[in-house]
Amino acid sequence: MIAARGHIERLANEIAEDENGPRVGAGGELSGARPSTGMQVVPTLEVRDLVEAILRTGLMLGHVFGDLLEELPADAFVGEDAGEVLLDMFAGTIAPVADAAGRQAVRQATALLGAVADRTITDLQAAAELAADGDA
Repeated sequence: MIAARGHIERLANEIAEDENGPRVGAGGELSGARPSTGMQVVPTLEVRDLVEAILRTGLMLGHVFGDLLEELPADAFVGEDAGEVLLDMFAGTIAPVADAAGRQAVRQATALLGAVADRTITDLQAAAELAADGDA
C-alpha cells in the first residue's frame, strides 16, 4: 500500500493550473483556505455528506487497490510496475464518470480533495500542539 500512496501523491502533485482551473498549491490546497481556530465552525449537511462520501469511497478504493496489489502474482505485469498498471486500470474504470463531469469539475474535485487532506493534517497538528501544551 505504501507504493500505491507514493504513486497517488505524485499524481496529485502533477495537477497544473490553467485559466479555467482553481488555484491549487503544491499539496493540493485551495487558495483562501485558512486553518481552524478553536474548531468553532459548524459544518453544513452538505459538508457532512461530503466527508462521508470521501471516507466511503477512499476506504473502498484503498482496500480494493491494496488487495489487488497484494494478490497479484510477481510476474503479472512483467517489466512493469504493478502499482502503475493498477492506477491505469482504476483510471480507465473512472474515466467515463470523469469525462461526463468535465475536465474543470474533475480538476476542482481533485483540488478539493487535496485541500481536505491538507486541512485535516493542519487541524490534527494544531490539536496535537494544544494537547502537548495542556500536558506541560
